[in-house]
Amino acid sequence: MNHYLLWALALLCLYFAYTDIRYQVIPNRWTHPLLLILLLWRVVTFEWTCLYGLIPALVLLLIFVIRPAAIGAGDIKLLAVIGLVGGLPIVLSTIFIMGWLCMFYAGVRIIRRQPVRHQFPLAPMIAVGYCLAILII
Repeated sequence: MNHYLLWALALLCLYFAYTDIRYQVIPNRWTHPLLLILLLWRVVTFEWTCLYGLIPALVLLLIFVIRPAAIGAGDIKLLAVIGLVGGLPIVLSTIFIMGWLCMFYAGVRIIRRQPVRHQFPLAPMIAVGYCLAILII
């Protein structure tokens, strides 16, 4: 059951990547119900270890409160959903791979002598990071 959930979320992450590139938004109509349903499911089934997957999202939420331009709220909610589905190892791996992809993206833009924008869609990096994380772990 959990493997189906991991791969279903991977497909959904690809959709989120598309909407983030195209419209610069991750739709709340998907993330809010997913967060609520997954949180209730993890609590009702007593799968407390998956709740640790929310810790990175809570840290990013704190950063968002202090400096809203640092990261988008949709990206934080997407990472919270990933944390609830895969737990702490998956979400930390996703964030690690996402960071490397962001540095690669910025490096390519610098090499091409293009300006590095301060804001760019993170959902594609999160989606690739998540897909690689579930393949690795």
